[in-house]
Amino acid sequence: MNILGIDPGKDGAAVLLRDGSHVHAVLASELLCGQSWEASHSEVTRWFRLVHQTWGLDLVVLERLGGRP
Repeated sequence: MNILGIDPGKDGAAVLLRDGSHVHAVLASELLCGQSWEASHSEVTRWFRLVHQTWGLDLVVLERLGGRP
């Protein structure tokens, strides 16, 4: 089973697990290149499509944002 976990926070990341083992990870700062998630929409979408095409995804888990200091 391929699971993509996403922490969309400023210091977040996206991590791909295959059968419980780490396969790939990217920090939000690397994916966003210093821009907001909204401003980086095309790059983020391209990366998600690449991950799905390469490994196939059975489940995507997105952490709900919570504004905390």
